[in-house]
Amino acid sequence: ADLDATVAGDELFYRGSFQNESPGLILAVSADEDEYYGIDGADFELWTGNTFDADSGNLTWDVIQSATDDAMSKGLDEDLVLFTSIPGWSSLNADVNALRKIDSGYSKEKTDIGTRKLVYHNNAGMVEVVSSGIMMAGNAMAFPKSQVARFGVNDFTFELPGVETGGAKNFFRFIQDKMRVEMQSYSDAAAICRARNKGFLIENIVNG
Repeated sequence: ADLDATVAGDELFYRGSFQNESPGLILAVSADEDEYYGIDGADFELWTGNTFDADSGNLTWDVIQSATDDAMSKGLDEDLVLFTSIPGWSSLNADVNALRKIDSGYSKEKTDIGTRKLVYHNNAGMVEVVSSGIMMAGNAMAFPKSQVARFGVNDFTFELPGVETGGAKNFFRFIQDKMRVEMQSYSDAAAICRARNKGFLIENIVNG
């Protein structure tokens, strides 16, 4: 195509990349039946993940357990890592605190509640919860670490590949007319899930 003919709103792709980009992990672990790396989920049920509807409720351990049950029916039998939003983490933390009973450690001088790390256990294994600032507030996703890999041609870096010297190599830059510093990072990689059936997406979470 002629680049001179581009207009506002056009989307540009590297040659050969259109419709060939990695779909990402959210699609990989969901029940979406679209093709994933050339395999049609509509034809192979175990090549689809699992989607659980939180029904506009909080993210709780009961919700996670129900979603895990769906994945177990498709073969999940190992530990999971679950990514949740920051509000989702707060909801789970409050859920744990509500389940906690006053024990011999109670003191009228000081109350120590909350946790910096959440790990659940069920009949599939361990569920490690990770709070992520880039996870949508209405979603949470889980997958076995052993079934996910990242591949590509360039790892995360703060330098621009191919630039040997000069200011363009440095991704830390002063912003003109501002008392600020801008940071950029670069990577050319993608994540794949080798066993979609063992992961799940929880959607329609409303934390409050």
